[in-house]
Amino acid sequence: QAAKYMPGSVWTAVVQADLGRRHGVQRRIMLASYGLVLLVSVATASVLSLLLLAGPSPVWTRLTAITAAACGTLLLASLFHPRLLHSLLDKVFRRLSGEGMPDRIDRRALTIAILAAAVAWSLAGIQAWMLAEPLGATVAEIPFTAGAITLSWAVGLVIVILPAGAGAREAILVVTLGQIIGSAEALTVALISRFLQIIVELGNRSRAFPPGLQPLRRPGRQPTPCALGRHRRARSPGPRMLIVG
Repeated sequence: QAAKYMPGSVWTAVVQADLGRRHGVQRRIMLASYGLVLLVSVATASVLSLLLLAGPSPVWTRLTAITAAACGTLLLASLFHPRLLHSLLDKVFRRLSGEGMPDRIDRRALTIAILAAAVAWSLAGIQAWMLAEPLGATVAEIPFTAGAITLSWAVGLVIVILPAGAGAREAILVVTLGQIIGSAEALTVALISRFLQIIVELGNRSRAFPPGLQPLRRPGRQPTPCALGRHRRARSPGPRMLIVG
């Protein structure tokens, strides 16, 4: 996750693909997994931005939230299409690497991923409200605060040229959350939220890879199943394939 603070969103995908390769997971599977996580995150955040309608906001903000929610709904629907997404990923990877996707995307795993993302965004909304409450936000404004934070994240994820959506997320929060607590206070919430996120991500990295420790795959050890899929053996001889969802 620390790689996302470099300009462009490609570095996170590159690092994840390399870590997957070290653990025996094919590069194209890791890249597809990263793409699916990004799509699910943007889609669910966009839908939840509809919560902005629960508070005071100008007409253009409401229209933006409605448009984002509509786009998120269409994106989620496309993820569940039985052939559309898999066919698209298969064509992309055949063009880039000469090999396609090994199997269909697990719809059950995809559903779990969407629910998990919705829970994560809800917790992010509560965290933002906890930061805004001492600055004037009320309990009744929790939904509006959640809508503001999810819209800011959706915009930050879509603008891939900005490292971790820096600047875009803060601007959206100032414009939306500023409607209830003031622009200066909203900027304070945005900056503290960003600082806490960086601290947590750096802490997680330190716990995962202490100094001098490199992730190595033990000889003969099979790849570990991930939360978004399960392993099946391919029909043709070769390593185990990971089905992403």
